[in-house]
Amino acid sequence: MAKAKSDKLTLKHIIGYGAGDCGGCFGLYMVAMFMSRFLQVNLGVNAALLATILLVWNVWDTVNDPLMGTIMDICFAKAKPGADKFRPWILASIPILAIGMIAFFTVPGMLSGFAMIASAFILKIVFEAGYTMMNIGMGSLLGNMAKNDSERATLASARGFGSTFGGAIGGMLIPLLLGKFGMGNDGYAKMAMIMAVPMAIVIFIGGRKEIKNRPEMLRLIHDCKEGRIDCIATQSRAYLAANTGEFCSLIRYLFDMATPIHIITEDEAYNINTIINEDQQKEELYRMAYSFTEMNPDEYRKWIEGVFLGIDKHVLQEGGHYGI
Repeated sequence: MAKAKSDKLTLKHIIGYGAGDCGGCFGLYMVAMFMSRFLQVNLGVNAALLATILLVWNVWDTVNDPLMGTIMDICFAKAKPGADKFRPWILASIPILAIGMIAFFTVPGMLSGFAMIASAFILKIVFEAGYTMMNIGMGSLLGNMAKNDSERATLASARGFGSTFGGAIGGMLIPLLLGKFGMGNDGYAKMAMIMAVPMAIVIFIGGRKEIKNRPEMLRLIHDCKEGRIDCIATQSRAYLAANTGEFCSLIRYLFDMATPIHIITEDEAYNINTIINEDQQKEELYRMAYSFTEMNPDEYRKWIEGVFLGIDKHVLQEGGHYGI
């Protein structure tokens, strides 16, 4: 029997998770707080037209989030085995955010009439698309990184602090930069270029923590497969997997082995002990896991392939065993 070690969140994970919103708020604060003034004062957009544009942007926001989430799911379904679901989108959002913000405060000022209005309208949507990519990616990472309520609360607090800190830094730096470079088109352009740098760097400091990236869990699964372990004991089900999909995939994989692996947990609400097997827990767990994986065959296949790739990278190449 092996006691499952918990790949606990480290300070690096917590800071990395909070960094996404912190960096995003650099740009979000700049666009949200200075966009209307820039359009009205610098570009000469009248109030009625600006109100109409803002209304259309707000309507687009109601479509933007679910649309981006759907696109993420479709792309992940077609991705290579072992691919991350969210971090690629967070990384892809960086150039979109940076270019979108710089272009928004630069390109319209070079144009006039309808071209000026159209460019400002489109570039704001481009910036919003980048922010939505980053925001959905960071929000969805929470379910993969946290394994219990305590970790979820810690990460949620880190994200909230990151956004607050990012807004505060943006609120201090942006007025100082505008004071230095002036409130003209050139001043806004220089400010956007300077703020894009820390925004990109901070967002890049992202975090992830999924089962295929947890070396101790990978060693545990590998040793179960090699017959070194026949029972896993852990304090909580949450230590075994980050979400329902991973938990069901893990249970089916372990129970389908030539020598099925027993599971023992110490959850206060619901203890699992497949050795005692009270109320046929093992059969119920397998039925649940089998049903879930049959309804989500692609997810189960990707999970297995991702685990195999992780074992090859973190266990076979690095060496070492979990159990004895």
